[in-house]
Amino acid sequence: MNAVSNPSEPLPNLPPRPVREYIPQGPSPTLAYGIVIDEDCIYRRSKVVYKERKREDLSQMSPEDARKALRSIRGLTIVTMPDDIYFAFPNLPRLKRNLLIRSDADGTWLFVFKDNSTHAASHVPLDPEDVRGVKRMLGLQWQVAKWHRVSQGML
Repeated sequence: MNAVSNPSEPLPNLPPRPVREYIPQGPSPTLAYGIVIDEDCIYRRSKVVYKERKREDLSQMSPEDARKALRSIRGLTIVTMPDDIYFAFPNLPRLKRNLLIRSDADGTWLFVFKDNSTHAASHVPLDPEDVRGVKRMLGLQWQVAKWHRVSQGML
């Protein structure tokens, strides 16, 4: 790009990203199909986010300082997790309400593949390979994606 660039020009060397539409969701699901994101998963993912931000090398820090550094980006890790998943798995159906808090006390979340808020959201086709890939990406290979009860407090 030159000094006076046209903002409508694509950035060099970046492939165009397909624009995916969100699956319509209703206001109040009672069930959500997904996987549980626990503190261990968030901790592992925080290491990836920390490294991507090219901050100080965690291995050069004391264990306590490394824990504090990772704890400081916990919120960022949680907020960016759905976009990271959708970027890694572009064919995965997109939901706007894709991350629900399960328990504030123990810090668990639910990554939602589909919910029962609308017919479209509950019957969206999922590629089992994408679901396996998401579980692998998050270090949750052992977990089975399943339907979970959700309440208004989780939304």
